[in-house]
Formats: sequence, structure tokens, C-alpha cells
Amino acid sequence: VCVCVCVMLRSVFVGIAGVRSTLAGGSKSGVRVLSRTLHSSLASFDDVGSASTEESPLVNEAQVKKHSFKAETNKLLDIVAKSLYSEKEVFVRELVSNAADALEKVRYLQTTDNDTVVDPEVELAIRITTDKENNTFTIEDTGIGMSEDELVENLGTIARSGSKAFVEELTTKGENASASTSDNIIGQFGVGFYAGFMVGDDITVFSKSYKKDNPANMWNSDGIGSYSLAPASNVTRGTKIVIKLRDDAKEFASDSEIQRIVKKYSNFVGFPVYINGEQVNSVQPLWMKSPREITDDEHTEFFRLLSDNSIDSPMFSIAYSVDAPIHLRSIVYIPPMNFERFGMGRTENNVSLYCRKVLIKQHVENLLPDWLRFAVGVVDSEDIPLNLSREMLQNSALLRKMGTILTNRILSHIEKQATEDRESFMRFSSEFGNFMREGVLQDDKNKDKLVRLIAFPSTALGENEKTTLTEYIARMEESENTEELVDEEKEKEKEKEPIYFISAKNREVALRSPYLEKMQSTGKEVLILTNSLDEYVMDRVAVFEGRKLVSVESSNIGDDDDGTEPMSEDDKSVLLGAFKNTLGEKLTEAKLSNRLTSSPAIIVDHESASKRMMMQMLSEQQGLGALPIPPLSLEINPTHPLIKQLIPALGSNDASKKHAGVVIEQLFDNALLVAGIMTEANTEMVKNVERINELCLLSLNAIDNKEEEEKKNEEVDASAE
Repeated sequence: VCVCVCVMLRSVFVGIAGVRSTLAGGSKSGVRVLSRTLHSSLASFDDVGSASTEESPLVNEAQVKKHSFKAETNKLLDIVAKSLYSEKEVFVRELVSNAADALEKVRYLQTTDNDTVVDPEVELAIRITTDKENNTFTIEDTGIGMSEDELVENLGTIARSGSKAFVEELTTKGENASASTSDNIIGQFGVGFYAGFMVGDDITVFSKSYKKDNPANMWNSDGIGSYSLAPASNVTRGTKIVIKLRDDAKEFASDSEIQRIVKKYSNFVGFPVYINGEQVNSVQPLWMKSPREITDDEHTEFFRLLSDNSIDSPMFSIAYSVDAPIHLRSIVYIPPMNFERFGMGRTENNVSLYCRKVLIKQHVENLLPDWLRFAVGVVDSEDIPLNLSREMLQNSALLRKMGTILTNRILSHIEKQATEDRESFMRFSSEFGNFMREGVLQDDKNKDKLVRLIAFPSTALGENEKTTLTEYIARMEESENTEELVDEEKEKEKEKEPIYFISAKNREVALRSPYLEKMQSTGKEVLILTNSLDEYVMDRVAVFEGRKLVSVESSNIGDDDDGTEPMSEDDKSVLLGAFKNTLGEKLTEAKLSNRLTSSPAIIVDHESASKRMMMQMLSEQQGLGALPIPPLSLEINPTHPLIKQLIPALGSNDASKKHAGVVIEQLFDNALLVAGIMTEANTEMVKNVERINELCLLSLNAIDNKEEEEKKNEEVDASAE
């Protein structure tokens, strides 16, 4: 032990003495920083790392060579250091990515020709050391390392990517392992190393190549105009980078800050990352596994990591991978609940974009459509077109292609659950149905897929049951198949039966609506739209699988002519004339209809209550006040007792005609109320109440008149006797 301690002390003193003699003799500026960096970069690992007896790197100052950057290279270096990256913290990502590439290369070499690799037993790992006292950041790897020539070639020349050259060499050789290895190589631009100059005013690199009998070297630069090279000793295989941090970058000497950055950008690199001896990236990149190999427990754990949710499990887990036409690996989760429903504000997109397991952008925009913003996940692709800083996407067309592939996959998975796991599907429709409605209204390309994922109440189902349009059609076709067969040619010419719907505040109101009378009498199913967006959805879709979406409040329902006339042409003319004369400009049309069974009249082809409510809100926001009631179309039930009684009243004296006019006005207003057009205590509503009072008075007068007439008749009979 004493011998080891003496050797270590002698090495340190020799190193310091060499530096002092260099300073005294005014040696090259490249070595001048060693008095600062050697002291702060003494290798010391805990029991997690490698040997703690490893000596610090030593440099022979007599062999230091100074090199100048080319003029254009010097200018580019200044751009890289000051303008290329939007955030200083990404220098950690760049250096970790470079280290991971170096480790990936040596791992490949160990599998193909392990005899050529020096120190093959050394753990493949990345170690980061922060030193607040000396204001330094150190990162080292046990990867492929660099020779003197490679240091000059890779660090002395900006935008020369050693990783890219390595992959190209494997491709040229046609090596069997090149595919998997190249998939894991991150670097491609050759500028990541220089990101260190964003935070440091001096960088020293110690590197030793994997090749046996290849000496170690030191590279040093202040990033201004030159760099220095010198042989070094006590350097193990790999590369060690020591950054002397600037005063405005002292936060990067904090281990907690570096842990945060590593977990943000490099949490899924394929090698252990130690920060001051503690491994910080224990989570594996789940999306790189085959979807069939991922367990439910793994999905739950990964969902909780991505969503910062330590309790819930995902509703749906969608793992997907494809190699053509785009190389893509992804995992997307549907959370168990919609947090927008609880007034927690608009959900922020939570899908992150990775390239070879390195974060490119969190909450990436324009990948998935906005109506899928509730989804949580990861997308990884080596085909992502990045700019030089790996922060911006350059080919929006390719990004849209990726988004289309993922969107289709998500929608098809959810639709599949309608038959495979109906309970979960109905839970999804309840939680996220409004997002699907939003998508129908915004996304014309996907509207037909989205509407399949919305569930509606129906007159054919129980109170708490819902149906999709696909299921509605299946029941309709089953009913059609049980009917008597018809001529094939006539069947082709026959238009498909529409899908019917009604808008109402709730199911109970819908079932009491006169608009359902005809449908109920014929046993036709009607969807009940209780969501304020549903009718807009129906208008937007218009036709689903060749069937029109028709409101039962429209005149498109049609009449089934049974060949009988409910009243004579004369009575019809008198009745319709009276409605038109009494209501005047309030009407566009009045006609008889047999669609009603127990109601006297209804308004058709009008804006629904939900639409009118939306229009009223917009009108009030613009300071326009209450919406006027436009001229409307009225359908009249000729078999209703009130309508039948109107005919003789219209042919009687003037008093009876006046009374009939009051009844007509009230019938029209009643139809307005049922249609949801007259909903507020406005002038029309006040008139309605006054008219009801008048009708009540007329009824009482009619009773009094009848009693008086009966009394007179009795007196006449008595006198006659």
C-alpha cells in the first residue's frame, strides 16, 4: 500500500513540477491550463466504477505541439460555440452522445475481433464528475478512443464526424453486425464536441485508442484560434474530457443539475451513465423492444415515468415499429382519464421525439394532430431530418408522414377495442369522445375514422347504453335482411336507409319529442345527440358508409302515402290559408303531414336548439342581443282533434274565426317551444303567456255560454209543456 501511495504522490508531483517549469519558461499556451485541469481531473471512482488506484494522466511538456485552426474553421468554431444551440445545457447531451458512440464502436469491435481491443475487461460505461470547488465538468468513457492522428482529424477539424465515417466503413465492408451497430450510432455532424465551448473557456481531452501499443495523447484548446497536442501517460482506453467552466456556467458543476439534464436528454442511451459514482439512467428504452415482448407491468412502469404519474395504469398501450417506408419505433399510451374535464386547463402535447435513443424535442408539435394531445409517448427514428444542432426538424414532409403512420395506428388500435374490449372502448369514448369530436370538425382527412370512435345514446338501447355508427348500421342491415326479398335491380336503385338522429338536452326529453312519433310507430332506431358538438359532427360527416345522416327534425323524413286523404281539398285549402294569413311572415311554408301521431304541429328544417344556443352566445359576445326568429316551415297533423276542430271554427262567425286565429298562433308557438327555438323570457314568450291566458278565458266563456244556452233550452221546453 505504501509503495502504491508513493507512486501516486510521485506522479502528481512530477506532473505539477512539469507544469511549473512550463509556466516559468513561457511554454505554449495549450499546456498552460494543465495546472488547473490536472488537479481537478484526478481519477477517483467509487466501488461502482473501476479501480480507484488509477493514476492521473501525465503530460510531457517538452513534447507539446501547437497547431492553429484554419481561418474558416476558427470562424465556424465561434458560430458553433455561440450561435448553433438554443440552450447551453445541450452540451451535456452532445458529449454523452459522443461517448455512447465511442462505446458502441468498441462493443462492435469486441464482437468481431476482440483480440485487437486493449483492456477488453473494462466496463463499457460513461462517467461524469462535477467539481464545484475547481469549477470543472469532466466526462469520460471507455470506448474506442483516438490516436494522435484521429485527435487532429476529429477535433482539429470541425464538422468532420468520426461516427459517420465509422458507419460508412462498416457499410462499405458489408459487415454482418453493421446494421445493428449503425442503428445505435448517434453522431453524424461532427460538431457536438464543440458545444463544450458554450460553457467552458478551456477544454482538455485525454484519449487512448483501442489499438494495442498505441500511445495516449492530450489535446487542449481555449477555442480561440489554436490547439495543443502532446503525448500523455496513465490514460486508459477511451476518452476523458475536462471542461474548465466559465463564470456564467457554474451551474454545470452541480451534480443535481447534470443529473436533471442527463435524465432529460440521455436517459435511454445504451450504456450506464454514472454521475459522481451514481448510475442515473437505469430505465431501459422500452420502445426498442419487440412490441410482443413488452409486458403489461413494463408498460405501466414506463407510462408512469413518461406522464409523471406514480399511481395510474394506461387505458391503452400502443407499441409499434416499422422499417419501411420510414424507420420508426414508438410507444403511445392513452391515459386513464381526461384531465381537461376537471378544469385543469388545456392538455399539453406529451409525445417526445428521439433519434437513436437521444432526446431531440419534448412535447414535439406537428407530429400528432392537436386532437390527440392527450396521448403520452415516445417516437424514435433514425430518419429524422435534423439540422446541425439536432434541435430542429428540417423536413416537415417527412415529419407529417411519420405523424400519419402513427395517427392511423392509434385510431385503428382504438377501433379494434370496440369488439375486443368493449368496456374499455366505452370508457375511452366517455373520457376522450370530445377530442374525437374536435378531430372530426378539424381534420377532414381523418373524420370518417374518428366518428367511428364516438358512442351515442339510442332509442333502441337501454338508458345507460351507447352505440357507435358502425353498430347502428349492423343492426339496421340485420333488420333489412329479415324483410321480404325484392327484385335485385330495384334494390340497386333504392337509396340506402339513412341514419337518423335527434338533438335533445337529455334522453328523457328526446323520447317525449313529437319528432320521434313517426320513428317510434315504425320501429326505426334514432341516435340521441346530447353533446353540444354532436350535431356539428353529423353535419361535418354527412354520409357514413353510403348512408346519409338525417335529423328527424328535418323535412327529409318524408311521408308514407297510404292512399287515403285525411281531409277534403276544400278543408285543406281553408286550413292552410288560415295558418298563412294568421302567421304571415313567420311562415315560409305550411303543409299537411302524416308523420305525427299525437302532436298537432311541428317546425321542420330549422336550426336545432344546440346550434341556436351556440349562435345566441356568439351574438351576445358581439353585443348584438337576442337572435331574431327567422321564417319557418310548419308541418300540420290533420288527424289531431285540435286541427279537426279548427275547420268548423274557421267557417263560422267572426268571433269563432278570431278564436281560431288565437289557437293557430298558440299552436305555432308551441311548436317553437318543442323545437327549442323559443327558450327565453323574451317578448315572444310574454305574448305566448298572454295568449294562453286569453285561451283560458275563451274556454271559460264557452262553458258559460253553453250553460246559458242549455238553461234557455230548458226554459223553452218547460214553457212548451
